[in-house]
Amino acid sequence: MSLHRSPSQLYPGSTLPDLRLRALVSGEYGREYAPFASSEHRGGWLILTYWPLACLLACPGEITEFGRRFDDFAAAGATVFGIAPDTHAILHTWRSGRAIPGTLPLAIAEDRSGALAGLFGIEALGRDAATMIVDPNGTVRAVFQASQHTSQHPGDACRNLESVLWRLKELQLEIAEQANREDPIAA
Repeated sequence: MSLHRSPSQLYPGSTLPDLRLRALVSGEYGREYAPFASSEHRGGWLILTYWPLACLLACPGEITEFGRRFDDFAAAGATVFGIAPDTHAILHTWRSGRAIPGTLPLAIAEDRSGALAGLFGIEALGRDAATMIVDPNGTVRAVFQASQHTSQHPGDACRNLESVLWRLKELQLEIAEQANREDPIAA
């Protein structure tokens, strides 16, 4: 069940539109920003995570966990990309290591308008978060949503990165098994 219904909300089976964003990719002065286009990640798995504004202030552990698990997702063949409804200046503080120990290895884009939050089925300035798994063809395969209003997140909520990583590997296996059934000789 969605936390917030939006006409643009993506569900498993939806095609991810080509998102073209200015992403904060480095804490190094003069090299902070780079363009991000979701279409450039076709052919590989993409993990998109949306942090609410409140998360940047109240739950840095969840953001740092994405940084800590970044290599685990990369080893599974996935790129992790963050989105938040905050300014690049504030996100730069996170990315550069001034707000948390170490630096965040993942790119982060701002969504001041809240337009991207609707794709995740959440409100940008609300207290909910979401994570989406997109397959190499650009198809949304899973959407995890969690509300900070509840004291307990569902077992597969976006904040449980072990669940997200497990679901990613499960989806990869499902696709491989389907390909094997369709063309057993190629396998």
